[in-house]
Amino acid sequence: MKRVLFAAVGLAVLTGTAAAQTRPPVLFIATPYGMQRGTSASVIVEGANIGETSRVIFTHPGLSATIEGYEEIGPDIRERRPGETGAIIQDRAMKGKLRITVTAAPDVPIGRHGFRLLTPLGTSSFWPLWVGEEREAHETGPDGDAGPDAPMAVETPVTINGKLSEAGDVDAFRVPVRAGQELVAKVTATPLSSMLDATLQITTPDGTVLAANDDAGGARDPLVVYVPDADGEVVVRVADATGGGSWRHHYRLTIGAVPVLTSVYPLGRSTASLKPVRVEGANLPAEPIGQLVIDAKQDVKAARVRVAGLGRAPINSLTVAVGPHPDADEREDNDSIETAQPIAVPSSVNGRIDGEGGDTDHFRVTLERGQTVVAKIEARRYGSALDSLVEVLDASGEPVPRARLRAVWETTIDLRSRGSKDQGLRLLKWDELAAGDYVYVDRELIRVRDLPKGPDEDVQFMNFRGERLAFEETTPEGHALLRPVYKVEVHPPGASLPPSGLPVFDLFYANDDGGPGYGKDSKLTFTAPADGTYVIRVRDARGEAGPRHAYRLTVAPPAPGFELFVAPSSPNVPRGGSVPVTVFVWRTEGFDGPVEVELRDLPPCLRSQRGRIPPTESSVVLALSASAGCGVEPVPLRVVGRARIGGVDVAHEARAGEPVSVVAVAAPPEVRVASVTPDVIELAPGERAIVTASIERAGGFGGRVPLSVRNLPLYVTVPDIGLNGILVTEEQTSRSFEIVADERAGAVEQTLYVTARIETNGGLSEHISAPIRLRITARDESRRTTQTASAAPER
Repeated sequence: MKRVLFAAVGLAVLTGTAAAQTRPPVLFIATPYGMQRGTSASVIVEGANIGETSRVIFTHPGLSATIEGYEEIGPDIRERRPGETGAIIQDRAMKGKLRITVTAAPDVPIGRHGFRLLTPLGTSSFWPLWVGEEREAHETGPDGDAGPDAPMAVETPVTINGKLSEAGDVDAFRVPVRAGQELVAKVTATPLSSMLDATLQITTPDGTVLAANDDAGGARDPLVVYVPDADGEVVVRVADATGGGSWRHHYRLTIGAVPVLTSVYPLGRSTASLKPVRVEGANLPAEPIGQLVIDAKQDVKAARVRVAGLGRAPINSLTVAVGPHPDADEREDNDSIETAQPIAVPSSVNGRIDGEGGDTDHFRVTLERGQTVVAKIEARRYGSALDSLVEVLDASGEPVPRARLRAVWETTIDLRSRGSKDQGLRLLKWDELAAGDYVYVDRELIRVRDLPKGPDEDVQFMNFRGERLAFEETTPEGHALLRPVYKVEVHPPGASLPPSGLPVFDLFYANDDGGPGYGKDSKLTFTAPADGTYVIRVRDARGEAGPRHAYRLTVAPPAPGFELFVAPSSPNVPRGGSVPVTVFVWRTEGFDGPVEVELRDLPPCLRSQRGRIPPTESSVVLALSASAGCGVEPVPLRVVGRARIGGVDVAHEARAGEPVSVVAVAAPPEVRVASVTPDVIELAPGERAIVTASIERAGGFGGRVPLSVRNLPLYVTVPDIGLNGILVTEEQTSRSFEIVADERAGAVEQTLYVTARIETNGGLSEHISAPIRLRITARDESRRTTQTASAAPER
């Protein structure tokens, strides 16, 4: 039977029966998907374990909510999918619908915001909420869908909340139009965590297509501007590009004669002179001028474009780059090596790839032997359609060699093709590979992180936040089944190498995609091999060109630095327990040093140890703990990293993956790592230690518990644990395993942790041990090969 609560949920219920649940609250969806600012709206939030919500935490202070009621739907039980094997551990999560009234103040910025729910189990997952300017409406029609044969009549301007419920659905809306008036239709779906890959059409009532769009401005969501010749009616149709449809194919469609910005040029200005930029769009003044505004809370590397003379804000926003270097404009006669445009170092150049049959722009720089510069393209991130490719050529137009790769062993991609972001590749064999080895596949140079622990596992490669990294500024790309894979040695360009019977590959100074954080924009680090003139060539990787293919090229000496990211964005710390928080570092432009990280401004009952990200690593796990009686309100999640760069101490605060980054206290854990022995491990290269981890179960939980070791340095592994990993079965309370230092391991000190993971039908929760100190020392042949007299670890 459904249970309905009609009273607001208060703090008095924080000690309810939810303490026995294993899963933190999870949000499935919230409808509607947005609201008009300056109004209040009733929002239905669907999720699991949300029945004891005490507060809604928003990203913006101008958003607030009151809790109106809760309807319990029943247990959240996942059934076995076709072909699925293995155990499915069901938890005691309850599905339900929470009804809240959300109020948006008139000054809340237009765009994406969002919220989390606070419950006794901690904060929920994040859900986006869009705030707009127009009146809101909801898709209606036969069976809840406004299909192409029954368009829903709407008065504009309006924003419609809708979804494509089933595969093949098409939603249609009948709209009155006036001759000469610019009609804007814009879908917002991707920022709302929707699965919809939307397409838009404006048609006549009988179906003749008048205008259409799939992706606009390099983004996935479409935008159409149509100017009718006569008064009348048109139909706006929304479909999925792949024919998909489900309850997660939701969208917001704004229709009307509303202002919209479609492009801006140039894509950047010098901070010394924030001159206006040219703006294109619809329903704008006759000669729109974009003033540049740097908001106090905005990244100082970008400025918001504000168009004067508008009666209301545009339905979207655009930004441009700002930087410290002098500005220049591209010359239109720079299409060849002979006519390459000279530019100074440092400087930024604004240009377009806009010639017939594909355009190529050339820029000449004069460098000394050993001088290093970074050539960076900013385009797609600012709405350009350009998929940039940047190269460095010598004075005669020949590519400049960067490295020579000598193949010493060969295998192939096995099982299936893989994408450009997969951190693992299934290889036919890996017997000649070791951690740290370089591998070349197609045009991508990657590096082995971990080898498979069994026959049905992938080789894991170096990655950043799960995204595979390519070295020597090659670009990650998809790899087809049976493509050759080579273990390679990296040598200087032009090196004379003995034949191995396998290919030799020459890499040149070129980059397509700049890596994590750059997307389709390019970034290339070049060191001049000799005094002289060099040419930087910019083009579209697909050979495309057009007025929307704008870019900003910056050529400057390296500015070493780093950025920090943290996950989870909103950790839930169980009272009397500890959870892992991972801090990632992205080092830029030559910085390769260590970074010291710590959590800041925690209340007394929450504590965390500092961590260190060594030069060879891109992340570190910290333990965040709560005392048994901790009951504080959520506090902001602040992670700060410090490093010494060029003799100067530099500090940066981490960016979270999602807004509303808070630390919340949750119910006590059902599993915790009670002890790990020894708590100090000292190894020389080639040695191994036996470690025993013990767990404690609570709350009636009796299931198996997988363990893992976090913060292992490169060349330090946990071997021979098979597909199940370090598994504590239902009958066990402890497990022993080995930690092995490879012969190539260098001297290092690191804090390790053992984590216990509970996987259920709703996700996973992870709990972390007390710290273990690992020291890898210089090799000493007199040392014993194991540190303990314990028996061999269980398999």
